[in-house]
Amino acid sequence: STGDVYIAGRFAGSSLTTPVIALLGQAPGFVVKVGSTGALAWATRVGGSSASVTVTLTGLKVDSTGQIYVSGRFDGGNLTEPAVTKLGKTDMLVMRMNPTSGSVTWARNFGGGASTDGWAHEAAMAPDGTLIVGGSYFGGGMTSPSLVKRGVQDGLLLRLAS
Repeated sequence: STGDVYIAGRFAGSSLTTPVIALLGQAPGFVVKVGSTGALAWATRVGGSSASVTVTLTGLKVDSTGQIYVSGRFDGGNLTEPAVTKLGKTDMLVMRMNPTSGSVTWARNFGGGASTDGWAHEAAMAPDGTLIVGGSYFGGGMTSPSLVKRGVQDGLLLRLAS
């Protein structure tokens, strides 16, 4: 609603105390909603149970219906919150979240082989309501979606149904 603030990021080393978010993996991501009065509405953790999992959330977009879209990347193992199986060395991550509860309604990852690093940088809504995600990949080609590496680091745009 009007005046709500959403924050996405990551933390490492120990659990957060305000808001309370337990450490999961090496460096989990988080998304927080603060209501228009300044009170915490919810906090959601994104991570994996393996000690080496690192999540970096770099983009956040709220559409006209209030749905929240978060983009970023993860490496070091599979995610358990939400459940996502890793494809490459570092995978792009895109999630849609419920604005009322903070629950993840869907999560998709995009990646390549063992040497491919995929990063989702930012998300935007197209006029027709589809989600556009800008990202890059390097080290190898992408297998999901299938893209051949052309340079040292290649850019990509993904168009996803919201």
